[in-house]
Amino acid sequence: MSDERHEVGIRGTPEQVWAFLWDADALARVLPGCESIRAEGPGRYRAALKVRVPLFTIRGDVVAELHDPIAPREVVLTLDGTTRGLGGTLHVRLPIALERTESPDGQITLVRYHVEVAATGAIGAFGPAVLRDALVDEVAGLAVNIEREIAAGRVPAMTTP
Repeated sequence: MSDERHEVGIRGTPEQVWAFLWDADALARVLPGCESIRAEGPGRYRAALKVRVPLFTIRGDVVAELHDPIAPREVVLTLDGTTRGLGGTLHVRLPIALERTESPDGQITLVRYHVEVAATGAIGAFGPAVLRDALVDEVAGLAVNIEREIAAGRVPAMTTP
């Protein structure tokens, strides 16, 4: 597993960014590769996702859960599921921290995270590092999409689990 830390900035407040994590409809609009998502309870979703890696696309059915939330600052996202067509399972863990900062353009939320991946089957043999790198790119895309929604005034109501 990699200890590499990543950071992306989103124009908006931590409360606005946080609200997207707890709303299945909002997640469906902003989550790259989301084919379907439905809430199974507060902070628990069943989703069909696709992630582009070099040479092909991985599709999987996952249960996504948000653990240990400290609103609106910290949460740990886990994804557990199976891959379609490749066989095997995957487990992803993303500790996420949101930090408010100011810039000349206004409020910025710094999203700090790292991605841990464990996989079995063909994807495990292909290399969890490849999937980890693709997920880092997906988080960057998620940030762009959340920023677009905030700018358009489409922010879900903030809920606290």
